[in-house]
Amino acid sequence: MYTVMEDDRFIWGRNTDYEFTILNQELKPIKKIIKDYDPVKITKEEREKIIAERFGERGVPAFITLKFPDHYTPWLYFICDDVGGFYVRTFKKNDQGHLKWDYFDKDGIYRLFFFLPPEELLYYIRNNKAYSFINENEDGIPIVIRYLMEWR
Repeated sequence: MYTVMEDDRFIWGRNTDYEFTILNQELKPIKKIIKDYDPVKITKEEREKIIAERFGERGVPAFITLKFPDHYTPWLYFICDDVGGFYVRTFKKNDQGHLKWDYFDKDGIYRLFFFLPPEELLYYIRNNKAYSFINENEDGIPIVIRYLMEWR
C-alpha cells in the first residue's frame, strides 16, 4: 500500500512486515520505519466467520481447499494526516474487541495508540478531526463519524 503525504513525500509499506519507507519528492528513500509487533493469531472462530462471509450457508465448495495462515499480517491499512503523521490499523484487539491504531509523527517516531470499533475505518484526518465511516446503517446509508482529536 502507498500514499502521498502532506508535503508531497511518498510513503509505502508491505504488510508482510511492520515496515514503512518514506521517499522524498524526488522519490529517493529518506527514512525507513520499522516497528516490533506481537503477531495476532487467527482463531478458529475468526476462520469460521471469514468462511461464512465468503461462502454463505453453502460453505466452501468441494473443489476449493482453504489454507489460513496462523497469524494476521502485522497491519491492514494506514492513512496520513495533514501535519505529516500517519496512522496504522493493526489486528490487535482490546477487551471490547476494538482494533488498535498506531500513530507515528512527521519524523516517523511512534507516539501513541488508540482503539476503534472494527466496523470503523479512518479515511480522513485534518484540522485535529478524524473522520471514520461505517459501511452502512440498516437503511443502506453510509454513516460518517467525526472525532475531535486532543493532543496532550
